[in-house]
Amino acid sequence: MLNTIWIRNYTPWNSESFVAGPLCWGLVNALLAVSLGQITKNSEEELLDQALQMISLLTNAAVPIMTLTFSLTVLSVQLATQLFSARLLDEFIKDPVSKMVISVNVGALSYCYTLFFYLFDNENVPFVAIYGITVQMVGVLGSFINFIHFFMVGFRLESIMERASNSALSAADRLRRLRYMDATVTRLPDVPPNAYAVTSDTSGYVKVFRFECILQQAEAMDVCVRYMYQIGEYVNRGTTLCYVWDAKSSQETNGTTLESRILSTLSNNQSRNHDTKDRIVEQTLGLFAIQVVCITKQREGDFDVTLGIQQLADIAMKALSPGINDPTTAIQCMDTLTGVLASIAREDLATPWAKDADGVVRLCAPQRSFAYLLSILDGIRLYGGNDLAVCRRGLRLFGDLAVILARSPHVERIPTALAQLEQWMVVARRTFPANGPELNSLNDLRDYILRSVALCDSVKIRDGENLRDLQEFETTFQEETEQPVSNATIVSEFLQKAFFSSNGE
Repeated sequence: MLNTIWIRNYTPWNSESFVAGPLCWGLVNALLAVSLGQITKNSEEELLDQALQMISLLTNAAVPIMTLTFSLTVLSVQLATQLFSARLLDEFIKDPVSKMVISVNVGALSYCYTLFFYLFDNENVPFVAIYGITVQMVGVLGSFINFIHFFMVGFRLESIMERASNSALSAADRLRRLRYMDATVTRLPDVPPNAYAVTSDTSGYVKVFRFECILQQAEAMDVCVRYMYQIGEYVNRGTTLCYVWDAKSSQETNGTTLESRILSTLSNNQSRNHDTKDRIVEQTLGLFAIQVVCITKQREGDFDVTLGIQQLADIAMKALSPGINDPTTAIQCMDTLTGVLASIAREDLATPWAKDADGVVRLCAPQRSFAYLLSILDGIRLYGGNDLAVCRRGLRLFGDLAVILARSPHVERIPTALAQLEQWMVVARRTFPANGPELNSLNDLRDYILRSVALCDSVKIRDGENLRDLQEFETTFQEETEQPVSNATIVSEFLQKAFFSSNGE
């Protein structure tokens, strides 16, 4: 699994560099031109002129296409950062489409320049290589058409949200397929007194824990390690990365301690005689524990479930900002967030957890809780609490999650979703006037959601229970009068007040 992720991240097409892919493809095409240039036939003046014209045509087309591709890529990244979220920058930079277009054009130029020397240095014409120019032209035009399609479709809001949601769901799936993950863990072991604190020697984001690297070594040292940071969390240099302690008590180990075992293995190392015992133990445990944590300078979504959710929440919050003021986009992001959170809510949130053959926990690390995933959406409530449509969508989002959880094995998460729902009502009561039509409609929607959750414990609706149509809550609440008034009466009264009352005065 980890090797697959590494290969996918550091291929020339998915890396951040715009140099690796074009350079590799240019070298391949240069070697191809050299190979095909060996196949020649008697010189023909007409074929030679056609070859020069084709080379001129291809080079004149490849350079502008390459320039336009790079310019559109920079422009699209800038617009996506301003309109949606700065966290989308990494996804667009690593996108292989623009790199493929530039690589194909650089390869075509490399092919033409290499072939150009064969047309004058040899008495015979490399006819096969000349026919290859046609293939290069088709590749240049085809890649550019593909880029235009990507530019028109890939930067739509729906495509951006789909990419962010797939990032979160794929990360959750990769976590479940890791070897040392346990979904049944509810609490990490407590750190005992006299445990050694290991500090981090670098700063960055935790990408993944590779427990298989030191599990056997932890068994040999007879220690337990608890890491303090979660996947996707930022680690500062000098902070406590983990705690290490003896897996057994001193009575079980015949009085030997972890410190004595480490010092005994280093007794012959004269280079460390000037260090104190605590310093030697700290350095040894630091070199041992740091092997597990993969820390990167930038946040990556391969195993970070929260990154995709955070991207969707950022788009919604940016849409609700005063400079943009687009609540429809925010509601659309909340629709996508409902699907992502609903998929994650049905699954177990596995915890990095490694045991030995005897069932002793050797290595463990915390995992993001379901409550934390829901708290990522707090910013949407903060910035969109004064919009009635956004409030309705927020209530329905957490109401849908509660209904889905009621029909899943994780019913214990229902109070977490309903607590978020009540937070939306707190904001609504503070924003809208009491007994106003807006607040009344939200109260009705809240009651509807709570009744829907309560009815989920049965396959059929109980006797005497009936639910109103959900569409009734899409408009503000209007109290019914005893005598219904027609629209004609309302218009007549309005005209009389507007015109005839002024004449009377």
